[in-house]
Amino acid sequence: YNNAKEVCPIGWHVPTEAEFDTLITYLGGSAVAGYKLKQAGTAYWIYNNLANNESDLDFLPSGLRNPDGTFTNVGEVATYWFKGEVYFLQNNSKEAYKMHDHAGNLSGAIRCIMDK
Repeated sequence: YNNAKEVCPIGWHVPTEAEFDTLITYLGGSAVAGYKLKQAGTAYWIYNNLANNESDLDFLPSGLRNPDGTFTNVGEVATYWFKGEVYFLQNNSKEAYKMHDHAGNLSGAIRCIMDK
């Protein structure tokens, strides 16, 4: 992550915590943002997917990457990474909340955003 050019194409960057927080606030706060970010239906999400994808961002349930490189909770959770922390969305919740990872053990998907 220290060299975002290796992750995102030219003209794009990995979102900062402030950028992700702005998105969550715009969508009504952490209590409902997950509902508005996740792809609706159960094509990728397992049972009880609480989502309407009002944002049209189609966040998908890639699961959570463990320190040993294995993945858990695929189909149940979406994790989106920014600078050592992840936003966490579950299939059965409308929330979007941060998981602090000060030890650097968690990994999630990255959504690049266009530079201004």
